[in-house]
Amino acid sequence: MEAPFSKFGRVLFASFAAFVLVCLTSCGSSASKVDEFIPSRIVVIGDSYSYLGSSANGYKDRITVNDGGAVTDGSNVNNWVLQIAGGYALSKVIADGKIVSGIVDSVTAAIDVTRPLSCKPTSFDTLPLVFKTDFKVADIVKQIDCASISLASTDLLLVNGGVVDIYKLAEEVVASTKTQAAAEAGAKVQAHALRDYVKNLIATTDVKHIMLLSVPSLDGSPYQIAGGAALQAALIGITDAFNTGLFEQFGTQPAGSGVRSFYSDNAFKSSTTLVSLGINMLNSKFCDGSVNKLANPKVEAGNTGCTDANNAAYKYATEKYPTPVMHRLLGNMVYNTMRGYSGW
Repeated sequence: MEAPFSKFGRVLFASFAAFVLVCLTSCGSSASKVDEFIPSRIVVIGDSYSYLGSSANGYKDRITVNDGGAVTDGSNVNNWVLQIAGGYALSKVIADGKIVSGIVDSVTAAIDVTRPLSCKPTSFDTLPLVFKTDFKVADIVKQIDCASISLASTDLLLVNGGVVDIYKLAEEVVASTKTQAAAEAGAKVQAHALRDYVKNLIATTDVKHIMLLSVPSLDGSPYQIAGGAALQAALIGITDAFNTGLFEQFGTQPAGSGVRSFYSDNAFKSSTTLVSLGINMLNSKFCDGSVNKLANPKVEAGNTGCTDANNAAYKYATEKYPTPVMHRLLGNMVYNTMRGYSGW
């Protein structure tokens, strides 16, 4: 004969199990994702990776290849920010030098000569439009204030920066004007400045959703190869120091909001993955001075970038900056991260 308590225990356990199953079924969305955040607008601050072009150059001066499509109506998706905007079904029609419908590109605010000197990049007065290729972290942390943008709770803020700081520090190491240890320490200081900037935005503005990108590795880039083994070694250590500093001691972020991180190396470093996608020109720049391409794709007066639709096999447009296919790959990966469980 079965003991009464034993029978009761099994019934109780079965009831509890059924209760748990009901909870998991009815609350399944919360088990997989806390909050499905869909932005009404994207605000982006950063350097050449995020720059969406200026009206003065017909928006053809992005630091990549102009690979077809009407730039001003947004059909030329050759930047990772535009790729993300498409994922969220935000219009990409350009309205003026600062605004894309659904996107605020505050990088371009620094071009305004009426703004105080403190709002201009450090090299603003030395070279024409050089802010697009020479934006350091110290310039990036001014962008929201200098653009006079009012951030809203429905905004998604995309932030990148640090690549210019890294290659400047690496060049100092190669020139023996700075030790590797000092350069890595300096990279961490800049990384902490960018980290603290976005944390402060969460604390002091209405924006509640920020995606912060690490710096993609320049190891294997045409820039690194031209600089040789010494530059490669310096770049690897300094980039690792910056990216480590960017996300260390970040603090607890609230569920459903806060700052999320994306490691850009996930998109840029796997040669096997890139080759499988047909991107097999991994160490050569596409803009090489031949027909329909400009020898110097860096932004200078009158230069509108390099043009040619046949660039899908190339990883790099210039010695340091990626092609449209890499921008689209990065944009897709960031978007999928934000829409996945690790997003919001």
